[in-house]
Amino acid sequence: MKNLRNLSIKLKTSLSISVYILAVLVGSILFTVYNFQERLLEDRIKSLEENIKNLSESYKDKIIVKNLEKIDELVGFLKSIKSVKNVFIVDKNEVVIGSTDLEYLGKSESNFPQKDLQKLEYNLSVDSEPVGKVVVLYDIKAVSYTHLRAHETVL
Repeated sequence: MKNLRNLSIKLKTSLSISVYILAVLVGSILFTVYNFQERLLEDRIKSLEENIKNLSESYKDKIIVKNLEKIDELVGFLKSIKSVKNVFIVDKNEVVIGSTDLEYLGKSESNFPQKDLQKLEYNLSVDSEPVGKVVVLYDIKAVSYTHLRAHETVL
């Protein structure tokens, strides 16, 4: 403390301005990193939604005719996405016709067990008439982690 009193006013001013600039730079870098991570997570979720939508649309006719083998194939494809934990395919009568959890097959749609999972529903329709629904429960942490692992692999 005594040494600071002996410094000139010009040096004290320069030192305080340097500390202020450093604090502003560190704050802006942290803010930028936080915003980048949030956008990255949003992009990963949108990508997951698009994958689910595209797969569901490609199997829509199989859901309408209740081709259980193809519905099971769709469940398998959706479950193969690393962040997806549970999949439920529901027909137009709201009966579960495909699921990763066999306990729900043949039952009316109910509240699916979410246990810290995010729920994504995609309604299937033909000419605005509902024909079914795909419900996916996914782990938001796995969405972020999957993205980070993908970048590590590229590097």
